Amino acid sequence: MIQRILLVILVVVGAVSDADEVENLYQSVVAVDDQSAESREQGIKTALEKVLIKLSGNQEMVLSALATSSTVDAAAYVDALSFQDLPTSKNDLVGNRLGLSVEFSRSAVDQLIRSLQLPVLPANRPVFLFWIVKDDTSLGRRYLGQEVDDVESFSDQMLASLDNLMVERGIPYVLPTFDLEDQLVLPVDTTWNLNRQKIEFASRRYKADGWVALRFYSDSAGDVRGTWMYQTQGSPASVDFSATADVDWFTGEIHQLIDRLASSFSYLPQAVENLILVEVSGVNSLDNYRQLFQQIEKLEVVNSVDLFSVRGRDISLAVSAEGGVELLYQAMVRSGFFQSRSDQIAVENNNLYFRWTPQ
Repeated sequence: MIQRILLVILVVVGAVSDADEVENLYQSVVAVDDQSAESREQGIKTALEKVLIKLSGNQEMVLSALATSSTVDAAAYVDALSFQDLPTSKNDLVGNRLGLSVEFSRSAVDQLIRSLQLPVLPANRPVFLFWIVKDDTSLGRRYLGQEVDDVESFSDQMLASLDNLMVERGIPYVLPTFDLEDQLVLPVDTTWNLNRQKIEFASRRYKADGWVALRFYSDSAGDVRGTWMYQTQGSPASVDFSATADVDWFTGEIHQLIDRLASSFSYLPQAVENLILVEVSGVNSLDNYRQLFQQIEKLEVVNSVDLFSVRGRDISLAVSAEGGVELLYQAMVRSGFFQSRSDQIAVENNNLYFRWTPQ
C-alpha cells in the first residue's frame, strides 16, 4: 500500500487583518430523512447545536453544555424553518437529499449562550490561511490546490472537506495563490520541515491572523499519526495525535484546531467587563462622528459607548466592553474603520489610540 504523508499548515500571521462580518450565524441547514415531525424535531436540535458551535467557536464546550442541560427545547428558539433540496455530488449514493433550513431568534439564542455560560466568538472574525502539502511515494511532495487534480482525487476530497468544515464553523479562510513569489519564498520542502520563521514570512502578504502547522501521515495499515503546532496570540503549542484507518480523523482534528484557535478571539459574556478609554483622531465632520459611533456600537464585544471629550478632530470615548481591552482592539482593527496609532497594542491603563479611516 502506498504510504501517504500529508502536511497541513494553517497560518495565522501576527498582525490583525481587516475582516468582514460573517453572515448567517444564526441559521443552519441540516440533512433530514423526511418531512415527518420526528425528523423535523431532530433536525431542529442538530441545527441549534451547529449554530451554538458557530457562535461560540467551541464545539467541545457546546456539546458538553447541551448534554448536561435538561431544559433546552430547541424548537423554542426557532424563528423560521423550511425544507429544501441539498446539493449532491458524485460520491452520494442517492440522487436527492432533503435538508431542513432553520433560522433561530438572535435574542433568544444570545440569552441561551449566557445561560449555558458559553463563550462568544464575534461575527467580525479572523481569517485563516491554509498551506497543504502532500507527500506521496510515487508523486513526491506538492501543495494541494497548486495543481488541478482529477475530480475524484484525494486532494480534491480533502480540500472540499476543509471548505465544508470552515463554512459550517463560520470561519473565513483563504488558500495561497502559489504564484512565483510563493514558490521562491516558501518551497515545498521548507514547509515540510515546519520552518516557523519562513512560513510566517511567506504568509504576511496574505494578511491573515497567526499560524498553525499540522503534519500527518498514513502508515501501511492506513492508520494516521501526526503532530500539529499553532501560535495565535500566545506562545506556540504542539500536540501529537493518532487515529485508526476507519475514523474520520480530519474532521475531528480540524474541529479541535478551530476550538483552540477561536479561544484567542472569543470572550465570556458578562464574565469580564471593562471600561476602556478609546481616543480616535481624524474625525473631521458630523457625518464622521455619527459613523464612528455606529461602527463601535455594532461590535459584539461592546456593551455601551459614551462621549468622554472632544478636542478638535480628536474624540475620546468611554467604551464598556466584554472580554478585555485586547479583544476590543482586535475587533476595532478588523472592522477596517480604525487604524492603530502605535506599532504595538496600546493597552496601558486600558487606553486605546486609533485614527479614523472611513470607507
